[in-house]
Amino acid sequence: MKILTFFWLQQYLKQGRVIIIYVLAFLLFMLNAFIYAGRHSDNLIAEGQRTRDLQETYSEVASPDALGGTAFNLALPATPLRFVVDSNLEDVPTTRYVSPHTAFLPSSASRQRHQLLGLWDIDLAFLVSVIFTFLALVLTFDSVCGEREQGTLRLLMTTGVPRYKLVLSKIASTLIAIGLPLLIGLIANYLFLNFSGVISFSSEQILVILLFFAFSLLLLLFFTALGMLVSSLTRNSITSLVILLLLWVMLVVVLPGMAKPLAKEFAKARSPEEFNKATDKIFEAMMEDFETFGALDRPPSMAIADNFKYERLWDEVRIRFNNSMQAARDEQLRGLYLQAEVARNLARVSPNIVFNLAVSRIAATDFATVKNFHEQVARYKTALFEFMRDEDATDKDSPHILRSAGRGYMSTKPLKARIPPFQYRTPSMGERVSDTVMDTLILFALAMLVLLGGIFSFNRYDVR
Repeated sequence: MKILTFFWLQQYLKQGRVIIIYVLAFLLFMLNAFIYAGRHSDNLIAEGQRTRDLQETYSEVASPDALGGTAFNLALPATPLRFVVDSNLEDVPTTRYVSPHTAFLPSSASRQRHQLLGLWDIDLAFLVSVIFTFLALVLTFDSVCGEREQGTLRLLMTTGVPRYKLVLSKIASTLIAIGLPLLIGLIANYLFLNFSGVISFSSEQILVILLFFAFSLLLLLFFTALGMLVSSLTRNSITSLVILLLLWVMLVVVLPGMAKPLAKEFAKARSPEEFNKATDKIFEAMMEDFETFGALDRPPSMAIADNFKYERLWDEVRIRFNNSMQAARDEQLRGLYLQAEVARNLARVSPNIVFNLAVSRIAATDFATVKNFHEQVARYKTALFEFMRDEDATDKDSPHILRSAGRGYMSTKPLKARIPPFQYRTPSMGERVSDTVMDTLILFALAMLVLLGGIFSFNRYDVR
């Protein structure tokens, strides 16, 4: 079997079609490195500016009353591992404004698309999902029927080698022929990004690259076995190639593309227009309540005369308003999360998407990372409110109207402690690996199923 594996490998390396695709793959690896070196540099510049703006906002807040009326712009930190799999995080809400009372999304158009699946950035996942899977089919479409057409298949049968060993040796040689340039490309890509200062050597990043390579081999095993299976079911190379190209388009383009529109039908989420209408109604209801109490926003000097009677009533209205608005915003996010989950579950019929979801989770560039970011923002909102409340409680002269949001009805004395900064915690490597167990099992099961199908079909193949 070892001799056969190296024999097939030599045959592959002599083929001009393989060399052309190897050169193309290497050029794409370098293109990936150039694109993401520049993109990460831009992200760091933007992140640095956001950090400076955030620190300036922190420093400008001088009292509990000022804190109540301040919103902080928080963003998911940039990760250098987006060159592995990008996941189009620009198209999901990775930025959020948070105050002690509420947390809301920016209203810019770039944050309204909420992309569910990303597969077409020139990242490493794209190279494997598209280029190398196509290469696997190019190498295997004539593995059996081509040998039959050339008259060498009957000669192979006379060697006495069991048929299953012939299949396994073909697949092993193909995986080596594909895996070797993939590994070289990964190393070259990683070294380029390291020397350009985008990433630095660390055990976690190296583990991500190794796991990416392992997942890549599983995906390539599926497509290699698929090529063997179809080649064993057809009588000529042209038929095999046409069928495999149709299957490749179906698995790589059609099925992933259908997931998003189907998810929008199965899991309805409010559009931005519907969300705006709902929040407008909440705001109108608050204003109607305010009008029943008379004048709005009296100066504190006037409110002291009746012990802030109306302000305390307004505070109750604002509590209801803040709770209703936050519930509407959270419902909007939950709808987007549900659509994303449904889309991913539907798209898992494609091994390419299973691979994409697994490696994006390993690299922490997936939708779950964005969801985790928003959960941490929600907890930070609670921490800000508790800090503001505790600081206001130390001022005995304050009327303690906590929802007055910078109107002068909380303490205006200087803060006694520093505002707790937002500290994002990236999910640990162990958490991310454990989250990929299901996708790993799905990808492995699909590969094994097609492999067994290829062996079974070749055992029944008529070599005449």
